[in-house]
Amino acid sequence: MILLQRRMERAGLRCVRFGYASTRVDLEENSRRLASFVRSLHAPRIHIVGHSLGGVVALHAVAAHSLAQVCRIV
Repeated sequence: MILLQRRMERAGLRCVRFGYASTRVDLEENSRRLASFVRSLHAPRIHIVGHSLGGVVALHAVAAHSLAQVCRIV
């Protein structure tokens, strides 16, 4: 994901990464942590890029925690 982050930054986008413990913490807790992280950014619009389980965590976070500022999940 770091290569994608660099490419996006060269295109002028602000990128931040969220890491999570995929084997030590369950989906609900990871989605709660992602929701908290998203809210801490204080951005009016956010697009989330996730791979594999990261996409599942992102979808669950948006659905379970009403993250209206998330415009797109890829």
